[in-house]
Amino acid sequence: MYKLSKVTLDKYYFIKSFISGIKLFSKDLIIIKNFKLKINSCKIKLDNNNIYFIFNNNSRILLLRKIEKIIIINFLKKKKYYCIPIKIVKINSFFKIKLSIVKKKGG
Repeated sequence: MYKLSKVTLDKYYFIKSFISGIKLFSKDLIIIKNFKLKINSCKIKLDNNNIYFIFNNNSRILLLRKIEKIIIINFLKKKKYYCIPIKIVKINSFFKIKLSIVKKKGG
């Protein structure tokens, strides 16, 4: 459905990947279904031990297992690692986000 471009993905080393659910509202579903979301402008943010997916100035909680949250939080506390959304897929009737912990190449 939505993917990052190959040029963008070539800038990173991939450490670990996760598939996460996302808590969406009806207006968010309309944006995603009508292909009005730009995955390049989306971000993953850490706040109070919760991980948020930020798009179109909205922040939505990612639905992860506890051990996955701990892994992501520990990597993000280190300065060299980032968490980026790779793609959004529709599995059955649910939208899921594939996100990865990455490290920039050459730095």
